[in-house]
Amino acid sequence: MADETIDSSVIDRSGREFFLTKASRAGGPVTCVAFSPSKPSTQPKYDDNYFFFVAQGPYLTRYKNRGATDDVDIDVGANINVGATNNPQQLLVFTENGGQQRGGGSIHGIHFPENVTSKAKAGKTFTPWDSIVYGGKRLAFCSLLGGGGCNDGSTSNSKIERRDVILSEATAKTEINRNSLSPTSPFLELGDWIWNVKTFSVDDNDTDSTNKMKTTMVVGYARHMLEVWNVEESITDIEVGHNECINDSIEPSRRTAILSTCLRRFFLSPSTVVTSMDFIFVKQQNQHDTISTQGDHNENDTLWIASEEEKEQCNNRMDLTSSSSPTPKKYLLEGHVGVVHCVRWFNDGGVISLASTSDDRSVRKWVWDITQQYWVEKWVGWGHSARVWSVAMVNPASPNEQHSTPSDLTSTSSSSAPSPSLPVLVSVAEDGTARVWSTESGETMACIHHSTTLRTVDTRSTIDGGMMVIGTTDGISAMYDVYNHISGENRFEVPIPDDRPQEIIDKPSSDDIESVVTSITHAEGEEQNVDKLQTKKKKKKKKKKIQSQVILGMKCWCDVTKSSTPQVIVATRQGTLMSLNIDTQDWHILGPWWEKYIGERHGIQASDGCCMAVHDTMCAVAIGTTRGDIVLTSFQKSKDTNSTILKARGLRGVQGLSFIDSTCLVSFHVQSVALWNMDFENVTNTAEVEPNIVLKLETKGIPLSCAYDRVNHRVVVGDSRGNIVYFNTKDIDHMKGGLIEPISRIPRVHQKQHVMSIKWLNTDTIISAGNDGCIHISYLDGDFFRKGWSYPAPSMNGITAITHSSGPIIVAGYYGNVFRMLDTRSGCELFRADTGGRQRILDYRVNTRNNILAGIPLGYQLAVCKGLKDGSNNLFVQHSSIHPRRDEANGVKLHVETIFDSTFFTLTNQEIVFLVTVSEDCNSRISAWRKGRIIDSVLLTPQESCCRCVAISKVDEKSVVLVVGGGKLTLQFFLVKERSNFGIINSTRDLDITFIGNGSTWKKGATIDHRINAVSAIPLLGGEHRSHLVVAGDSDGGSHIFLVTEDGSDGCKNIRSLLVPTMSERPILCIETLAIGNRILIMMGSTGGDIAIFDLPASLSQLEDFCEGSNWWYPIGGYKGHQMGTNTICSQILSMEITKNRMNATVSIVTGGDDQALCISRLSLEQIDDCDTRLKLVRDADINVIPEASFSAIKGVSVVNFRDQKYLLAVGYSQQLSAWRFHNKDDMSLQCKSRVSVDLGDINSLSVYQPSDKSTCFVAVCGMGVEMFQQVAALSMVETLRYGHTGISSLSLYFQLGNMKNFDIFD
Repeated sequence: MADETIDSSVIDRSGREFFLTKASRAGGPVTCVAFSPSKPSTQPKYDDNYFFFVAQGPYLTRYKNRGATDDVDIDVGANINVGATNNPQQLLVFTENGGQQRGGGSIHGIHFPENVTSKAKAGKTFTPWDSIVYGGKRLAFCSLLGGGGCNDGSTSNSKIERRDVILSEATAKTEINRNSLSPTSPFLELGDWIWNVKTFSVDDNDTDSTNKMKTTMVVGYARHMLEVWNVEESITDIEVGHNECINDSIEPSRRTAILSTCLRRFFLSPSTVVTSMDFIFVKQQNQHDTISTQGDHNENDTLWIASEEEKEQCNNRMDLTSSSSPTPKKYLLEGHVGVVHCVRWFNDGGVISLASTSDDRSVRKWVWDITQQYWVEKWVGWGHSARVWSVAMVNPASPNEQHSTPSDLTSTSSSSAPSPSLPVLVSVAEDGTARVWSTESGETMACIHHSTTLRTVDTRSTIDGGMMVIGTTDGISAMYDVYNHISGENRFEVPIPDDRPQEIIDKPSSDDIESVVTSITHAEGEEQNVDKLQTKKKKKKKKKKIQSQVILGMKCWCDVTKSSTPQVIVATRQGTLMSLNIDTQDWHILGPWWEKYIGERHGIQASDGCCMAVHDTMCAVAIGTTRGDIVLTSFQKSKDTNSTILKARGLRGVQGLSFIDSTCLVSFHVQSVALWNMDFENVTNTAEVEPNIVLKLETKGIPLSCAYDRVNHRVVVGDSRGNIVYFNTKDIDHMKGGLIEPISRIPRVHQKQHVMSIKWLNTDTIISAGNDGCIHISYLDGDFFRKGWSYPAPSMNGITAITHSSGPIIVAGYYGNVFRMLDTRSGCELFRADTGGRQRILDYRVNTRNNILAGIPLGYQLAVCKGLKDGSNNLFVQHSSIHPRRDEANGVKLHVETIFDSTFFTLTNQEIVFLVTVSEDCNSRISAWRKGRIIDSVLLTPQESCCRCVAISKVDEKSVVLVVGGGKLTLQFFLVKERSNFGIINSTRDLDITFIGNGSTWKKGATIDHRINAVSAIPLLGGEHRSHLVVAGDSDGGSHIFLVTEDGSDGCKNIRSLLVPTMSERPILCIETLAIGNRILIMMGSTGGDIAIFDLPASLSQLEDFCEGSNWWYPIGGYKGHQMGTNTICSQILSMEITKNRMNATVSIVTGGDDQALCISRLSLEQIDDCDTRLKLVRDADINVIPEASFSAIKGVSVVNFRDQKYLLAVGYSQQLSAWRFHNKDDMSLQCKSRVSVDLGDINSLSVYQPSDKSTCFVAVCGMGVEMFQQVAALSMVETLRYGHTGISSLSLYFQLGNMKNFDIFD
């Protein structure tokens, strides 16, 4: 569980009150990333055992690099991915403070002091803080590394914690008067936005006698102000009375706390608001204004400050140790033409330099000019196409090559060429790229692409290179090896040996002849002849056709069974096989794949070759021909052994070849596919061999890809028209004329585009990828092949291959002419290459680590064939270094933009809860959660415009109908259920998701300004096809009703639209449906604050008959609940009575609006008469409005139950989640019992999950991410041990639903 604080203001003394506590957070932008500090050079063995930290809002998650040998114990598992090898810990750094109901703010900086270490006193070891975490106006002291900052790796399994802060008496009075804070706090809340924090040690000879560790802290603020603080470690005794404890064994404890004193405050010049600040400490002698390389007692601490205003930089310098007020020296650095977002000091080979980034898309380096005694611009780096957010420095060389010296403003460097051994700058930008810059020349040395905006970066120097970690706006943090990205990707271009006849090679072209004639004529100086020649030039002569060298196939190959050198195998139409050694760049002729006897005996010519496939062990090379036959040769054969001919009688030309496994070759022919099963490593038969299986496609497309399940005798084939065809090779009844006909097919899965790759995810799930840039999931129910759903790969126009599918799905394809490979889960790009054209022959090979979460490759080779004008060819090769990459990605990807709506659902496994979210980024996602922690998420089919609303409906736990509405009046319908052959669902990968179709509204010509604002769904009674009613409302006030069936067989349509004859006068914002007996009550809220009530039959047959009449869609009543828009609505049945076919019911409706009010209404309904089952209002609605229930618009309300008591949860733009209790005797009365802050921006929805037994409750608040809350009940002793007692650093005392859950006092 996260380090969570229970606010005493929401605790009931009886221990029976309901309230919520924060559980975790997922999604939303990463606001800060940081590495743990580098280890001392004397301990190189621990250098690869480090942490990196990722902040999202006030939550901080610690990850351990996967190169480490030991695992991290789970403290709380936010953003834990299935199969992760580094279990993260999450800490809620900024919690509620002193009963103040406000958000904790976002972390945007972490500082690790160098001098904070464990100290022993009186035989005991105290664990001090080792880091400072700051964000907004808050600053916290934390223990993040374990062992109080000891970098020896010995306590890496310790939990991460936050330390209490004790203000000194003088400082406390000042701070209390200004911010109304208590003297003891979980963090410091200061008077201005914090931009940076740095520390330096203070020698105190009395430290051992006072039990204190002293550190000087400098804090920089947005108002161009600095504060100097003294921070001391103190020991405090905490006593707990036995009569107040649950366990009498609890003894008084000694705990550490942070005593903080503000020493001085001074303002810098000019007096303005700055957008970034950084400072660095240097040592200077009193007598000289120079930097000393060695410290002595005459040195003073001098602070260099770099702060940035909108378009300029200010560089200040001051002496902090002076007894008088420091007078800073100011240097104004001009150059940027936009808002400056980041400034960073860095040590550039012993020289203090400054880097800056800006809105003007540039990165700039500033150096000290000793002659001018001023800061000058060294270079400007261009390359980013959007604003640049952050920059950091890293030395990618190993520590043995690094020669770090103290900072020196006067030293210079003579080298100007980029070198991996020199420090480099890494910048991240809104265009989704991270660029590596040479600090000497400003040249771009590497560029790493991502699918979303990159906001923050941090770097770390390691033994074998530098690492960088970046944070994205979709919640992903990615770590990259800088050295490998600079020097690890090698590119070269070599000519392919020309095996054409010599007379063709030596024959000059017409261009060569013309150039020779022209030069001779000019040498003779004959003007008349020149005129004639110029006249002849105007006549376009038909150039003689050049007989080019034709490359029929190319394969990147490496023997996986041995430690061999990667090679590129090339086959030509001259009958030659050759290989290129990638390391030495040398060509080797392997031998001919075609010889004369092949033409004499079988009628196959070398010019018939059209494609090639290479066995993994190089024991066989298959050459396909335009005749339909295949030439099978081997480099291990003796000179006397001939090639084997695979004779495909009656089949047309070979379109492609592929080795499915070591004993199966698949050949793709026009409208057919042949499977050849044999032992390719021991092919001795030189006679003609016929295929074992021939599949007849029966589509108009050409087969391009195949997935073969040999165990279950099943084959799935994709063609050039977007079709996927399923075959069962075991049933001989499908054999006709020697061909196996398909059992079923799915047409146009990839929009009439080529299906380039197909793989089996499991025994009944198929994944395919095509030139439409989408990934599609299909399912097999026995022998029935059905369509699932599809989603696009990030930033890809076309996908050529699915490289990895057992864990994360990794695909390769094109974005324009750029060939790239990426992880679809995280959006991280693994490599890219500009091929110069999508039609060029290309092949690649990649080796992935199955145990790596993101599937980052160890190495890869990419080869592209480039044709030249003279008919020859060049081979472009790009490959990674032999050093293994250490790139990885962490977190669960959700949405890039604001989440507008969300809803929960469960299936048979109640431990896994699924949350459906829809966002402004046009995407909808299903995420799996366990105990309030996210497991993974899956992307559904996106919409053309934004997604605004979502609803679910389910008859039972077997399946769920999911409806997504959005822009252009679009409605999408999905069916989600468990896979038939799966026992227990553990993640979204175990779901069977089927896209049913789009809902067609009665409005035509909808634009992006027309949108579905609200949708609700409810199951119908009766019927054989499990039907559901879906009601939607749009931005024009129109209503749309659909009947959706889960089973579309027997001629029954899945989606039927019903014509609604009337419209609302105002746009519809929210819809609620409620089943009351055999009727359905529909409530709609509009922008005018009105709530309209409708009544429909709950039976499918009655509903179909009812909708055939006129004026069937007409409200039975309504009322005005708000002065402004009704944003959210929920309802519950208070009572229902059915006697002699008559029904009476009382319904409670709660709404939240833009007027910051809650409206509770009570409706009394009854059946019209014995013959007419329609409902009517007995009287006008009883209304109770609670004004100012929130500080801002209310966006979500929901009713929950706890111990036979009903509560109302409400949330809105005020970033507060409030719990209101209904009065036991008056259901129109509410009392606010608790409020808890929500650390999200742009809150738009509230979703609540409670099982039928009400045993637990999870609440998801959605906006710029998802924050999960958990229902807990307080212990009576918590008020006694309330948070805020001096010395208590963190307290988690709670149990769930009255049962003891845990009792932890974290040390």
